[in-house]
Amino acid sequence: MRKRMGKLQRIAVWIVLIVSTLIFLYPNFKQLQLKWKAAEDIAGDEKLWDDMETYNEKLRKDGQELTDCWSYEQTSMSEEQELKEGDVIGAVRIPSIDVDLPLYLGATNENMAKGATVLSETSMPVGGESTNCVIAAHRGYKGMPYFRRIDEIKTGDKVEIQNAKETLVYIVERMEIIEPTDLTCLEIQPGRDMVTLFSCHPYMGHSRFRYVVYCVREGTQLKAGQSQTEVSQAIQDNAETLAELKDAEEHIPLVFQREAVIRKVLGVFFVVVWVVLIWDAVRSFGNTRKKRKIS
Repeated sequence: MRKRMGKLQRIAVWIVLIVSTLIFLYPNFKQLQLKWKAAEDIAGDEKLWDDMETYNEKLRKDGQELTDCWSYEQTSMSEEQELKEGDVIGAVRIPSIDVDLPLYLGATNENMAKGATVLSETSMPVGGESTNCVIAAHRGYKGMPYFRRIDEIKTGDKVEIQNAKETLVYIVERMEIIEPTDLTCLEIQPGRDMVTLFSCHPYMGHSRFRYVVYCVREGTQLKAGQSQTEVSQAIQDNAETLAELKDAEEHIPLVFQREAVIRKVLGVFFVVVWVVLIWDAVRSFGNTRKKRKIS
């Protein structure tokens, strides 16, 4: 009876360990799934690239109609081309903060839950003169980090945009904190080839501000250097809003740093437990074989 109980306890320990390890590794599996999804859906799709280029030309010609682009319920990007909400149109990679996400068309709630999104009335991710592809993602969603560490990005960091034909490289030029009603970051700057990243700020709490990262195509002229994140003039001119921002940044803990430490500790713990259990299983198996030989 005691031997049977010991066996059941070991089985229970193994089940708990396997389940908890799978839960722990879920974000890693999900990250790989998103990466493969992007590579599979956009690889060699010449028609998609042509449609995006046509859309960018239409924006250059007709101009942008910027309204409430922050709402995550946007209309179709184009009625004339075969560009539809929910399509995977590329991938965004930010090596400095370990981001590798598929790019979905339209910042709907559904798309925001699956990866990064390109906002309507902004350029498609194919580059070119007078373009600004604005990419939004959550500061974390259901265990996935997404743009959680966006405020760790520094000037000079690289941002890679993969489309159906090539991988474009952009350089971070500056960072800014803005109000949600400020749409200037969405605007196309004549003659410039840009990618703009944004997410909610600060991480956790009410996150009512927006953190924006402006990037320009590698090989083009950068504007005057900036080492610190700027606060938009509109926020600076409003003493109450500025105080609210400072209070939020001061009192909202940098939870993601704690999460990173906790994750490392848990990783070491799981490795140690697995090694101990495997060693115990090997030893038990060896002892069982010896007893059988003796008997």
